[in-house]
Amino acid sequence: MSVDTGRVRALLDRMAEEERQLHRLAALSDEELLGDPDRLASAKYRFIVAIEAAIDVCRHIVSAAGLRAPSDFADAFCVLAEGGSDCPGTHSRTHVVAVASSRTPNACPPGLRPAC
Repeated sequence: MSVDTGRVRALLDRMAEEERQLHRLAALSDEELLGDPDRLASAKYRFIVAIEAAIDVCRHIVSAAGLRAPSDFADAFCVLAEGGSDCPGTHSRTHVVAVASSRTPNACPPGLRPAC
């Protein structure tokens, strides 16, 4: 299987749009953001969508490269790193969130854990 560049581009574009919207929300004061349940829910949703898109890109590349199947969300980043990927995100805050989402803080061997 080869990488579907159109799919990857669409996911990366979605991540970029969510990041733009998160930056817009980050410009609000704590009172404006935390005091408005709709804004807070929007920030949470956009954060989740961006993380899910990053995981989807990661898993798609892992599959296309014929690497081992990830055991959970966080492991998808580890598999990319094991495969020698320079993909930005294999050692990023996104990976840390994926680890938390997977509830497996020791998902990666120590040498592959991100230094965040």
